[in-house]
Amino acid sequence: MDSYLAGVIRGVARFISVYEGEYSRERLVQQLARTHPKTITQLAQKDTGSSANRHMRQILRIYNGASREMSLPLKN
Repeated sequence: MDSYLAGVIRGVARFISVYEGEYSRERLVQQLARTHPKTITQLAQKDTGSSANRHMRQILRIYNGASREMSLPLKN
């Protein structure tokens, strides 16, 4: 139920839009499955900018994880 939080949905949509053709859908799903949606929202609240951008930055951080090979750069 928490995965339907509006900020998380907007963040995922923004991530997909910004990184279209650059990200792995499988990796995104796998990485997001490891993080509770409320955690994403709590971290995004500490950030600045629009809700979609704050959540997208958290999703990018989660997507990148510790991998240098699979990391994507921050885009706006």
